[in-house]
Amino acid sequence: MQNHILLLNMGLGAVVPVLCGEHFCEPSHSFGPARREYYLLHFVAEGCGVYHCGGEDYQVGPGQLFVIRPEEMTVYRADAQNPWHYIWVGFRVGEPLEEEIRMLLQQNVFTIPNARRIFFEIAASGQLHASRELFVCGKVYELLSMMMEACSQQQTDMSNYVLRAKDYVEANYVSDLSVQGIANYLGLSRSYFSAIFKQSEGVSPQEFIVDLRLRKAGELIAERGYRPGEAAAA
Repeated sequence: MQNHILLLNMGLGAVVPVLCGEHFCEPSHSFGPARREYYLLHFVAEGCGVYHCGGEDYQVGPGQLFVIRPEEMTVYRADAQNPWHYIWVGFRVGEPLEEEIRMLLQQNVFTIPNARRIFFEIAASGQLHASRELFVCGKVYELLSMMMEACSQQQTDMSNYVLRAKDYVEANYVSDLSVQGIANYLGLSRSYFSAIFKQSEGVSPQEFIVDLRLRKAGELIAERGYRPGEAAAA
């Protein structure tokens, strides 16, 4: 079952709603490949599916939303056993917030369970008449605010993980360190840990370990008169 609500362009400024709707998908129902001329956010209320964007597949489930950006080719497909029920809202953006929103919506998938209320209110906007566009516009601003807070918290969490990893390496660089061991210490997958570390530091965790050991060995040679072999062993 699908409910599709078209919206008028009332010239509301930086955010102009285009359409919204709701879909209870059949098993394995798919949409795409397709391109849009506007931003489109899908919030998964129930079930799950796969979102394909930029050559990557993302498993998306309840409490998560996926971002479709203008002119990007995307495909999304409901799970065969537990098909998703999602709600969507599409909108265009302009000055003065165009760049800020563009940067915010570079992330492909957000986990924001609290956005459920907003999307259900958007889905119910078809009951409105004179105020529908204003109502949806306000909900999009509220949603963008939630997404911005989620990104801010995510950046804080990433920074904390990287700081803890660097402290761990500083304290244990003379031991048999491994990237997998550091990821285990932080409670993260190796791939995610490596990605956030390189994003923060500009080098991989393994490169950071090697650079630190070389720097420490250089200090032993320059400041304490160690021979190169002795410094390497230390």
